[in-house]
Amino acid sequence: MNISNTPTLDFVHLQDSSLLVGTVTAPAGSYTSITIAFSAPKVTYCTQLSGGVGCTTGTIAYAPSSVTLPVIPVTLSLTENQQAGLEIDLDLNKALTINATTQVITAVNLGNVSAYSASSLPPPSSSLAAGQFDFFENILGEVTAVSGQAITVVTATNGSYTATGSTSTYYSSNCILSNTACSPAVGQLVSIDTAVNANGSLALLVYDPLSSVAIGWIDGVVTAPATSSTQFQIIAGKQITATGGSYSLPGGSLVNVTLTTPLATTFLIDSKGLTLPNNSFAGSSDASTLVPGMTVGLRVTQFTAASGNTPAAITADVVTLRFSSVSGSISATAAPVSFTMQSLPTFFGPTTSSVVQLNQQTPTTNYDGVPGSSGLTVGDTAAVRALYLGSTSATNTPFIAAKVRQF
Repeated sequence: MNISNTPTLDFVHLQDSSLLVGTVTAPAGSYTSITIAFSAPKVTYCTQLSGGVGCTTGTIAYAPSSVTLPVIPVTLSLTENQQAGLEIDLDLNKALTINATTQVITAVNLGNVSAYSASSLPPPSSSLAAGQFDFFENILGEVTAVSGQAITVVTATNGSYTATGSTSTYYSSNCILSNTACSPAVGQLVSIDTAVNANGSLALLVYDPLSSVAIGWIDGVVTAPATSSTQFQIIAGKQITATGGSYSLPGGSLVNVTLTTPLATTFLIDSKGLTLPNNSFAGSSDASTLVPGMTVGLRVTQFTAASGNTPAAITADVVTLRFSSVSGSISATAAPVSFTMQSLPTFFGPTTSSVVQLNQQTPTTNYDGVPGSSGLTVGDTAAVRALYLGSTSATNTPFIAAKVRQF
């Protein structure tokens, strides 16, 4: 069998989330391997000074990569008309060669078969509903069709997805950028969370409209403290191009950002219905509020392509806090309200345990590896997809989790 579409993978976000590669109708029989092809993999990294936060100036680089095709052993037997799901996990510790002294990634070998493992879906433990195989979240794109409760969203790199809502779907009532009512409609820029059903269809869990019309938008991770009140850098992630516009910005690219003065609106938070603590991010208009590790969505008003060693540059008039991915060790639990993580990547800065707030009301925090917050275990590793408020949280709650995956 063959899945021919070529999705773009973001390995940082795959710490806590999954990507639906595709669905296929396969003949009954036994399968012993699966082959994955990678095209032009790009690994972005940086180094940090001892005790520093974020990337040291001038150290962001791209590692040389291998594109050998890994042939991953699997044990899969299918009967006629059987519905089955398969999950492929990648251990980056086995795919990356890192100099412990200089922090430089000297090699990326995505062909190392020992770095991969395969398992059947659904996972043994999760908060998925009956008949669902996996979560597939944070899909960013433009709505191209609305038919009853079925909504089709086209992404910039991974094609289109149609998800169907139900009585349990959470619909954000307003478009983030305008704070005006936004029922699902063609042309909106949205972010949706879904679950993959056993038959390969998608159940719509959260519908989150960002703008009532298509706009140029880039999600990116802040790399270092801002250099001024209007300038900072990001590593580009998800993006969408405004109708009639075009630009080429591969994920993982370094981008210099300049904010317009004045902004179209003050800084916003894309909460997706999660309860927020008091913070100084929302309502700010100064780039110094941004800290390394924050993921921000930027409305692009001007784009300049990279040239030689000069990074791409954008001008943006809207800054919206979106969801970051980070992993660490669970150091304490206070279910169902929160838990704490320690041993976060030093890039984020905190050296002590950080509180992760959990949502108990709709939309509830999703769980993978445990059925709910009561299953979180001290000493285990967890990855979260969360709003990262950094030190701007007045209640000392830096992370607001939409998803928790325990390993």
